[in-house]
Amino acid sequence: MLFTCPADAARGGIKTVPKGKRRHLCVDVHCHVHFPPADELVKGIHRPEQEPAARFSSELTRATNRKQMENVRVCLTSVEQRLRDMDTMGVDVQAISVAPFYFI
Repeated sequence: MLFTCPADAARGGIKTVPKGKRRHLCVDVHCHVHFPPADELVKGIHRPEQEPAARFSSELTRATNRKQMENVRVCLTSVEQRLRDMDTMGVDVQAISVAPFYFI
């Protein structure tokens, strides 16, 4: 059984647990990490232009996605930043998956 994060944690504020009480373990089961060597592993194999998100998006959508990646790059690449973010959200454990990133 997995427990969801308390609403306060999802909003960025951790609700204090009364002394002597335990809070549930919070597991985030859908997280991504950017690991540049993974990009190299799929170079020449992965065809981003075939991805539906790329094929059916407008230039505005692609530009928005590029800007979003600039904004979250440190969150996806820095262990220290990820741990700070997890602490802020009250997340104890994350299941992460490596996904190559591309820009079209």
